[in-house]
Amino acid sequence: MPGRALSRVSHSVVQGRCVETTVHYLHAESDSGIRHCTDAHPMHLFTREDCTRAFERAGLGVEFLPVEQGGVFGTGLYVGTR
Repeated sequence: MPGRALSRVSHSVVQGRCVETTVHYLHAESDSGIRHCTDAHPMHLFTREDCTRAFERAGLGVEFLPVEQGGVFGTGLYVGTR
């Protein structure tokens, strides 16, 4: 759209088993100027054992498919079954 631009930049910091991703957005319009927004996303990192245990505690069988067999982000995929 003419007269409008949007940009997104993110930065992640890992501390132990936590990662915080801070995302900055710049929204520029020719008639109203520039707006800046920041959004923080704190996330906990889980081990494969943590994830398997969570499925089992929920009463599910669990199978882990490595990256070659499943997963969207190159991390593999957990499949839970009843």
